[in-house]
Amino acid sequence: MADLLTCNSVPLMDVQCNWDEVIRQPGSKFWVSCKRRGERTIHSTLCCDGTHIDNSFTLTSIRQRAITVDCAAAQHSATFVCPTKTLQLHDGKLLDMDISPSGALGVCASDNGRLWLWDTNTGENKCTLEGHVMDVLTCRFFPSGMVVLSGGMDMRLRIWSVHDGSCPRTLYGHHGAVTETTMIDRGRNIISVSKDGTARLWDCGSGQCIDTVASLDCPINSCSLASSALACASAKEKPSEPECGTSDKLLLLACEDGSARAYDVSSRKLLLTFGIGNEPVTTAAFISEESVLCGCADGDLVKFDLRKTSECISSYSIGAGAVYSLLYMGDGRVVTGHGDGMCTCWNLQHFSNSVVRLTGPDIDHITAVRNAADNVYCSCRDGNVRRYSIADFT
Repeated sequence: MADLLTCNSVPLMDVQCNWDEVIRQPGSKFWVSCKRRGERTIHSTLCCDGTHIDNSFTLTSIRQRAITVDCAAAQHSATFVCPTKTLQLHDGKLLDMDISPSGALGVCASDNGRLWLWDTNTGENKCTLEGHVMDVLTCRFFPSGMVVLSGGMDMRLRIWSVHDGSCPRTLYGHHGAVTETTMIDRGRNIISVSKDGTARLWDCGSGQCIDTVASLDCPINSCSLASSALACASAKEKPSEPECGTSDKLLLLACEDGSARAYDVSSRKLLLTFGIGNEPVTTAAFISEESVLCGCADGDLVKFDLRKTSECISSYSIGAGAVYSLLYMGDGRVVTGHGDGMCTCWNLQHFSNSVVRLTGPDIDHITAVRNAADNVYCSCRDGNVRRYSIADFT
């Protein structure tokens, strides 16, 4: 791993996934645990009236949808927040999820080739989108909220109408599973990344691949796009039709070989490479004009400065499973979804004392974390989408 300026580590506190149901029953108990990486796990049981079996844990706060638990031995506390609503959308696995810009609609991708459009308030299925073969790995609303983009194991991208569920465009060109997509401005051009190691730029109107932005010798797990002065500095002349909106865009790629790479989309040049370690980089996102945050298969987060590629600013060791989804909320807080069912909100500026766990999933993989209005939505391989109120995080 690149040289670290700051290494942050906190214990991982966990609680019985249905504590919010148990706590309503007089005299009942629920389990709680705390583990610091490399040390033995501390287990205990808490009573719903606030008393404890031993002195390992103390229930210090009980609210309508949240509790705070202290672990004296680890000198650590965590707030556990239950969902305001759980929507069971599929009896199989949900592999991705997105929320429309208005917050009224959601879309989920499944393991059976289908996608569902659903009402975020009621969970009512509005439309089923059928056409993919095998797993659908990624789904995104266009900025208009009236069109959906999806990609999957069948190596195809599909563009869907929210109005009637039709698929006016299918995009061909990848030779491996499509793992994620991102849109340039309003979505006239899009970028997709794949297990075939390529990042491709597409024109949605014609369905044609404009060019290959990057071609690597390892799978690309995730991508993120942002406007950046770095891209402006290396950009070529104004792009010609049908390419548009790429002249200031920087594309961040999370790679299976343990690196993250940043490309100037307009010139197709590799500008930055962040060497993180032997573990695959599973997700990555821009969190400011100067910095990016990468999630790794070992559960760690690593923050890099775009101006200093030889070192990272901070690493965050949180002891959970692989990071598969990362949501930056714009106020220093980030929500991470993990492969072991953990979903956690961290404040990067006050990392050691600001842990909020979003509960409900047991051990099933968290596949996506999104926010809309005052809510955070988490999709899970157990077939459920859970909605949490951000007001409960504090």
